[in-house]
Amino acid sequence: MRATNGAARHKMIKRVMKRASGFWSGRHKMYRVACEALRRSDVQAFAGRKLKKREFRQIWIKRISIACRLEGIAYSRLIAGLQHANIHLDRKQLSELAIHQPAAFKDVVGKAKAALEAFHAGSTASAGKFGLRPQRGGKDDLTIIEGIGPKIAELFLNAGIDSFAKLAKAPVADLQKILTAAGSRYALANPGTWPQQAALAVKGDWAALRKLMDELVGGVAK
Repeated sequence: MRATNGAARHKMIKRVMKRASGFWSGRHKMYRVACEALRRSDVQAFAGRKLKKREFRQIWIKRISIACRLEGIAYSRLIAGLQHANIHLDRKQLSELAIHQPAAFKDVVGKAKAALEAFHAGSTASAGKFGLRPQRGGKDDLTIIEGIGPKIAELFLNAGIDSFAKLAKAPVADLQKILTAAGSRYALANPGTWPQQAALAVKGDWAALRKLMDELVGGVAK
């Protein structure tokens, strides 16, 4: 039988063996063994690229944490302050500032501290007295509403209800439609008091909200 792909096959073999040129023993000499070694190396390289990102993020966080201690602030408080100050710097950028531009890093820390103080001086700070945390990551946390968990909050977020103000104005029937469309697992959820609770959160009347929540079980009156 006449061979019709000899040149192409020869190039393919040369390409594989060139990639395996640094491998140990028969893995750089035998084509079949080299193919298996290359497949395994590609798998390990893919996992290694993911692990590399995690390791570098850990290093950046450690560097930032050390620099934060020198400035008298915890790492977690710095990140929270940057969120409140609407400063969008990732961990790598913060790490580079801390190492190569300490003056700029100190300025960023100062802005984060000021934003934290302003946040705690606002109405949301008083919510902590009643065991409530109305905001998370600079956004309204719908899960403080009695009867709303993370899954339901995600449903409302996908439906465009991402704040207490929108939840307060939403008709109960519309909320029920969202729950019904999500499946039977939400059949026991009763949104009857959720707009009322959200309205109190919008007003900042945390005492009234806590009192109402104490009278509810799963968002429903006892």
